[in-house]
Amino acid sequence: MNESRVKEFNEELRARLEIYRDEHQLTNGELGRELGKDATAVSKYLNSKPEGNVEALESTAEDVLKNARRKKKMADTTTLVTDQVRRICGDMDIIRKTNDVGLIHGPAGVGKSIAWAHYLAQYTSVIGVTLSRGEGSSHAVERLVFSSIETARWKGDSPRIDFIRSKLTGSNRLLAIDNAHRLTASGIEWLFDLHDQTRLPVALLGNPELLDEIKKNDQHFSRIGLVDAISMKKGAVALAAHMVQKYCGAKTGVIDDLARRILKEQGHGRGLRKHLVLMDEFLSDAKGDHREALMMAHTKLVTNYRLT
Repeated sequence: MNESRVKEFNEELRARLEIYRDEHQLTNGELGRELGKDATAVSKYLNSKPEGNVEALESTAEDVLKNARRKKKMADTTTLVTDQVRRICGDMDIIRKTNDVGLIHGPAGVGKSIAWAHYLAQYTSVIGVTLSRGEGSSHAVERLVFSSIETARWKGDSPRIDFIRSKLTGSNRLLAIDNAHRLTASGIEWLFDLHDQTRLPVALLGNPELLDEIKKNDQHFSRIGLVDAISMKKGAVALAAHMVQKYCGAKTGVIDDLARRILKEQGHGRGLRKHLVLMDEFLSDAKGDHREALMMAHTKLVTNYRLT
């Protein structure tokens, strides 16, 4: 290629992306998966001979570099990749490929948030948003999405939604919303409008009531692609043993049966974690008896079942 015809690109950004690739020991193909590009496109860009839509590639690269710290933090967190986590991550892969709005729902504690974090650690170009209470309105969702992307190019002379649309249109990047059951009607409307305007794939992860809320609007429900209900039916044995070992170091088999019992009830993995953390406080009173300490912890927690 004639040097004078090389497309314009940001050399400083190119250099930082190259450093990121080398620090994380990524191949051009692996980096391409994060950027939504093939290895050839990445190689040409890193060799200062970019082709195709350079602006779109650099826009995604900016977000990948912004989220690099998030990737390291999440990757450093010990996570058991359960059957549920693998299934949810597979669902998000499908949503990315089909460019649909997808719904992944299940009761609290089955691993949706763990899978969300695991997936974001793998793909730093994913726009990850987790909703806290009171953050489900259209205004709040717009603010959270805006803060999750690199906004240095925004000069403040246009509405935030216009910048979001221009940056994400045609990018095929996944927007993954955790705790999506906290969305209000206006928040759901905002997300479906964004999907329509940008063709951005959107994964909604939440509790079962999210499906009921979306069903109230025929137009929204008809535009849902993948819908998957996640339960704790599979993988409970391995998860119980792992959590017992991780949180209290009890010998295999000592309280695994009780752990599996707790996993079946409301709260699932989250409920078991609370039991195991609190159990440690009662080990002295129970004279080192893990079963007795777990029973004591159970009496202190708000539950609707007996652990017998």
